[in-house]
Amino acid sequence: MPNSPVATDLPASAIIIPFPGSSAAPEPVNPAGQAPSEAELPGERLTRALAMLQAAQAEQRLALSSWRQAIEALSTSAASLNRSLETYQDSVRNLRSV
Repeated sequence: MPNSPVATDLPASAIIIPFPGSSAAPEPVNPAGQAPSEAELPGERLTRALAMLQAAQAEQRLALSSWRQAIEALSTSAASLNRSLETYQDSVRNLRSV
């Protein structure tokens, strides 16, 4: 699109931080915040990351299970409240007809 504005045409509203090039790979860091040993291989980092992901998924499964139980309890409570309300309405109708 020849008429679309380019970044230089817009007012500056943010500081742009350049993304590092592929030659400047970041120094790997282990979960304890220490630099990895020379013997650590990328495969070990991947294995550790996968284990952390699996642990997070397990936590999510537990949270989802708890959420489902809470929803079921709420549904049961709402059904009980509905039955009580219907009984109350029937009682009021009976009193009006007397």
